[in-house]
Amino acid sequence: MAEVDDRPPHDSDDGPRSSLLRPLLGRVRRLWLAMNPHISDRSPAPDQPEHAMIDGKFLRAAAAEIYAMRRRRDKYLSASLVGEPAWDMLLAAYLAFPEPMAAPALADAAASPPSTGARWVGVLEKDGLLERCSTNEQGGVRALYRLTSHGRAALEQVLGAMFRD
Repeated sequence: MAEVDDRPPHDSDDGPRSSLLRPLLGRVRRLWLAMNPHISDRSPAPDQPEHAMIDGKFLRAAAAEIYAMRRRRDKYLSASLVGEPAWDMLLAAYLAFPEPMAAPALADAAASPPSTGARWVGVLEKDGLLERCSTNEQGGVRALYRLTSHGRAALEQVLGAMFRD
């Protein structure tokens, strides 16, 4: 009988998730580099963030695919079991950038009820990842949110790190 690893998954570089995904993500990155020869496969300069070597279009495509995979997963598993509303909201805001999104749209993007979405928007705003902006819509003003420069840089660092060897 095969031995089962019943340890909980964790996020360290040598954890179970990382050992399974790192080779796949490395192959995806190498394929992307092969298809885009104008992008250098070198380390960034010392004064640049690590994700700087990865093209912005690639990061956007990666964010879109990660978001789509999460929505496909929702067809089979309840978001209440495997959902991460903050991550889904950040991905949606990244994809919408520079356009702002209303709190209900962010909640929908996270497959969360409006009350849960509102709580997470507050947390993300407090942490400096989202900023509130307003627009006049048919005579009324409603709050809209978009990624801050810090939030955008953080998402690009995370996405870049996912696709580095």
